[in-house]
Amino acid sequence: MNINSIKPNLYLVGFQKCASSSLFEFIASHPEIEGSKPKETFLLCDVDSPMFRSDKFLNQNEPDWSSFFQNKDQKIKYHLEGSVCHVTQEKALDYISKLEKTKVIFIIRDPIERFISTYNYKRNYLIKEFGNISINEYYNLVKDKKIKDDVCQKALSSGRYALHINNWQNRIGLENILVIGLNELKTNSNKLSEKLSIFLNVDNLFIENPEKKNVTSKIVYPEIHKKIMKFSRLFPSGKIRRKIGSFYRRLNSDRYLIVNQNSEQGVLKESILKEMKNYYKVEYSNYNKFFEKNL
Repeated sequence: MNINSIKPNLYLVGFQKCASSSLFEFIASHPEIEGSKPKETFLLCDVDSPMFRSDKFLNQNEPDWSSFFQNKDQKIKYHLEGSVCHVTQEKALDYISKLEKTKVIFIIRDPIERFISTYNYKRNYLIKEFGNISINEYYNLVKDKKIKDDVCQKALSSGRYALHINNWQNRIGLENILVIGLNELKTNSNKLSEKLSIFLNVDNLFIENPEKKNVTSKIVYPEIHKKIMKFSRLFPSGKIRRKIGSFYRRLNSDRYLIVNQNSEQGVLKESILKEMKNYYKVEYSNYNKFFEKNL
């Protein structure tokens, strides 16, 4: 196989903050599947996307995949790409829909839990831009479109799984799409292995108990976090910066958790929860089985 001819034929296109990195590693553990390095190439992002890679195109329409896949083994059946931002990109949908024998995978979780995860994930940015805001203030900023950050802007809309998945199903066919629930990955890797094996028509050779990747850490002390981040910029690299990082990780760990456990900072108000459940009513109707804790 000419390495320059390699193109992905298996795409993990969504959704962000649903443990896609862990699922990617799990799928790529199969001996007949090579995962792109890195997981997210961003090669199919729209031109107006902040992630667009203009330097990685052979021509206007064909991206250069050669630097992301290195395995020349003829036994490789799938080349897996994992840019979860591609779920909302028209270029990605248009490109993938024209490929033959190509599969697409989505991983989803309770959409309100996913929204909360974006709040924790973006705490550093939020503190810098808005101060130590609560999750309810964050919700209103997102809803009123008053945040510039791309992840935050889509914190609500990206949880509209049905809208996005239906769009892909209409273009590439229901038989080429697999939806996986986060709890399947967390609690039943054996069942997930069987599900993937059937969908991809490969032997069940996935590893069990996939390692958690890219897990969001909660910021316990926002004001201290802000000061440490500012101080650490004085030391871009080296021993001092590593010591600062080590100290902060210990400070921010559960062992040093001294904050009020009843704090309302990260708890959604009942009125907002009601709004969100209504906003995601189609998701809870169509995909509720994927949100169950024991699958």
